[in-house]
Amino acid sequence: MTSAARLTRQDAGFYALESTNNPMYLGLLVVLDNAAGVLDRARLAELVQRRLALTPRYRCRIREVPFGLGRPVWVPDDAFDVDYHVVRIELAGAAGDGRLRLFDLVGELAARPLRRDRPLWRIYLVDDLPDGRSAVFVKSHAALVDADTGADLGHVILDPGRTARSVAARPWEPGRAPGDVELVLDALGRLARRPQAGMEFALRKATDAAAAAGDSAAAAVRAAFGGGAGAGLNGPTSSQRRFAATYTRLADYRTIQDRTGAGLDDAVLAVIAGALRGWMFSRGVVLTQSSAVRVLAPTTVRDDGTPDAAVTSMLVDLPVGEADPVMRLSHIRHARDVNSGVEDIPNAPERTLVNLAGFAPAGLHALGIRAASRFAQHTYNLVITNAPGPSRSMNIAGARMLEMYPVLPLLRNQTLSIGVTSCHGKVCHGLTADRAAAGDVDVLTRELDKAMEEMLDACR
Repeated sequence: MTSAARLTRQDAGFYALESTNNPMYLGLLVVLDNAAGVLDRARLAELVQRRLALTPRYRCRIREVPFGLGRPVWVPDDAFDVDYHVVRIELAGAAGDGRLRLFDLVGELAARPLRRDRPLWRIYLVDDLPDGRSAVFVKSHAALVDADTGADLGHVILDPGRTARSVAARPWEPGRAPGDVELVLDALGRLARRPQAGMEFALRKATDAAAAAGDSAAAAVRAAFGGGAGAGLNGPTSSQRRFAATYTRLADYRTIQDRTGAGLDDAVLAVIAGALRGWMFSRGVVLTQSSAVRVLAPTTVRDDGTPDAAVTSMLVDLPVGEADPVMRLSHIRHARDVNSGVEDIPNAPERTLVNLAGFAPAGLHALGIRAASRFAQHTYNLVITNAPGPSRSMNIAGARMLEMYPVLPLLRNQTLSIGVTSCHGKVCHGLTADRAAAGDVDVLTRELDKAMEEMLDACR
């Protein structure tokens, strides 16, 4: 008996559009207190092996249908070896600040291709960081994260207590992967039963042509928004990435909310707008009062205290030309109020219910990337995802989580992406940038701190 399931249209699109310069990997970087040495590679591999029962797709690889007659399929990896996927990296002895070296490493790992003949994920344990800390970086292909449940490996290895929770054992029987002849016959049968699938086939064949048009799409974006304010945010990308990260305090955003009546999402975007303004000045960008950066911001649009909340996406202009931080916040509130009532934005994803009570932040960021991929490239400058994380302390194999940073991919002609996740009192910002176009992204993290202070001063 064979075992195979077709990729969804969107997952197949992620897989097909991926290139050396646009790897479609989602990441989650977790910084841990490991002073007691409770987490090592062997223990992490054992934990991953047990939790794979909760994410069965992580045991599967992608198999392409000969001649491109149908969407690729998930097939079980009958040679699956968890030790290949769990990697230890030691930073001891390297020169420089340990935290910055970690972020440089994550940027390198985020761009490194994964082997397509194996399940498309790896998890890295980074040891010997200062102050007894370690880090775990989970890297998964965007197609791996389940759009319905949001389940991903970075979520299931987290525990609320120091003792790992028990997971019911589920014996894994991979079944037999289909051969080429079976895949071709199945694809031909689907084409016969569903002639409209032929159009999908033609669209897949047009993928390269669409990619070739990317430069003109980027030029349209650069010309469209903010008198050149977003010019550095759109353009061809290289094969190299830089990652930078910082965190602000959730209590500070609560202060902004109390003083202005703004929502948390509004406050986060306003601080980012201030940081982008400072970053652009540092790059010599000339800003006018009307300069704006258009962001695609997947966001929670209903959170009524129930475990489920609705998530959708909206386009918001960040007023980077506005000098007054409170006015920036006011503009953003107005723009989001206008857009929040729009349920059927062209090319927007279906409304997706997600469980916010302990829901995987990586899953929410994945939903954001799925949303962004459905918008035309020329309609926005930047993707910003904002996902609530755990409000209580979490652990990986007994090592306590201190910080959690999303690591987002760059879509075509996007040179920067920003992921935001709250984590028991901290609001963690993960910034992924193209090394050639935005190699100074670390300046943007410093500007985030300045923008927060500026906003707090204005609110006082």
